[in-house]
Amino acid sequence: MKTQHNLYHSVVSIIFLTLFAGLASAAQRTVCYRVKLADERTNCATPSEAGARRPCNAGGYTDAVGHYIE
Repeated sequence: MKTQHNLYHSVVSIIFLTLFAGLASAAQRTVCYRVKLADERTNCATPSEAGARRPCNAGGYTDAVGHYIE
């Protein structure tokens, strides 16, 4: 009888631990990333020009922050 009682408690403990571990892994997460756009602009300022706010990077990528997308 003692062995059955211990086995019952072991099984119940494993079930509860499995359930609570599943809840902990389902917590909300915040993901941060940077978006870059392919830069195919022409006829705009280059990075070496003084006062260029958003210079061209022809053939490269540029940060999406601050760009207007149509």
